[in-house]
This record gives sequence, C-alpha cells and structure tokens, in this order.
Amino acid sequence: MAVYYSAKHVLVVDDTLSIRRSICKAIQAEGCECRQAVNGAAALEQLKNEHFDLVLTDYHMPLMDGMEFLEQLTEQQDSDNSPLVIMMTSDWNDAVQKQAMKAGAFLVLQKTCDLHQLVARVMKVLAPKPDS
Repeated sequence: MAVYYSAKHVLVVDDTLSIRRSICKAIQAEGCECRQAVNGAAALEQLKNEHFDLVLTDYHMPLMDGMEFLEQLTEQQDSDNSPLVIMMTSDWNDAVQKQAMKAGAFLVLQKTCDLHQLVARVMKVLAPKPDS
C-alpha cells in the first residue's frame, strides 16, 4: 500500500529578500510549499491565517527579531499545533544557541552554512517519523 504525504508548509523569515528567495526556491525544489515574511511581526500575522509545519527564521531582523518572534509564537500557539522553528544566526556562540533553544527553537544553525546543507537539514527535520 502506497503512503502519500501532503506537501510540507515552510515559512522563511528574513529581512534580506535575496536570502528569502533563494531558501524558498531550494525548499520548493524538494516538494515543499514555501511562504516568506520580512520579519517576526509579519511572520506572526501569517501564522494567524495559515498553518506551517516549520518556520526558518533569522536571528537579526528589524522591527521584531527572531528571538522576540520565537517568544511571542510560544505564547500565542499551543504546543500541539505550533510549527517547529529553526533559528539561523551569524552570531554563532553557545549563549545565543542556548537562548534560542530555551525559548523553543528546535534547532539553531549558523547562517553562513551552505544552502544545500541548510535544505538538507530542513528536509531531515520535516521527514516523516516512523511510528515508535
């Protein structure tokens, strides 16, 4: 019997248009649906109207940065329906990583990582989990 999985929905949050576009294009090539938001405030608005399986967010953004976004998302959504969040940051250090994980990030990645590596990590996170 074949098992069919619906396309995963990903929201990419970054203030740099070229980064959002390149990440979305690469994720869409893997069969996912991808939307974009320019900052955390815009992402929260989109999350009110649409369900996402995963949010890939930058740490540094104007208006509402990734950390504030993550904190507000955690407050607003119930844990059963909340998307997984991957935080990207160029400020790679243990303190930032611990802060993001404590706030609810599923994973923290260094922003300078290769696009192919980033997409591979995203797809691994989105892969169906075998029943335990």
